[in-house]
Amino acid sequence: MTSEAQVDPTDTGPSAADQLRALLQAGLAAVQRGQRDRATGIFEAALVLDPKCDEALVELAALASDPD
Repeated sequence: MTSEAQVDPTDTGPSAADQLRALLQAGLAAVQRGQRDRATGIFEAALVLDPKCDEALVELAALASDPD
């Protein structure tokens, strides 16, 4: 007997809000690990989803203003 995964054609995956939330969490985790370049890229990706995302903007500003 073979089992085939059922695909829901109406399931479009995570919403933009869910994706944004995941990116922000990943960016904050990268900051905590000291991975500044990775965090910067993640927050920039968040801004692609939502150019007015205050949290991503604030975190990028903090990364830019604090070289350590």
